Amino acid sequence: MAEPLDRPTDAVPAAVAEEDLMGRLVHALAAHGVLDVAVAAAEQSDRLAAIALKELSDPAHTRALRNVLLLSEVLAILPAAEILAAFSEPAPERISLPALFRRVRSPEARRGLYRILRVLEALGAGDEPPEPAAR
Repeated sequence: MAEPLDRPTDAVPAAVAEEDLMGRLVHALAAHGVLDVAVAAAEQSDRLAAIALKELSDPAHTRALRNVLLLSEVLAILPAAEILAAFSEPAPERISLPALFRRVRSPEARRGLYRILRVLEALGAGDEPPEPAAR
């Protein structure tokens, strides 16, 4: 955690306070290894870019990256507190079919099921065998 300045900031000229803050920031980044990674990435930027471009030339890798980005966008809009609560409460030992049907009647459950079905359809479409070539 960042340590507070030893002296009141209003007694220190702004340039000196900013320099002190920058020094502490660089020190903290170096202490946690972040600075080493950033320096190594900067030194090898041409090589890293070549590897990324080579890998992204494969359509499967491009699709995978697009799916990861899409999934991150979806996860960013999910209500985290509700999702965490849903997974942290234990599931009942016995779940009756009528109780499940009552839960599915809510508009939220129907929207969620619709979205899940769309994802499942997309997954299934990717597994379809190619059509035979026309003769």
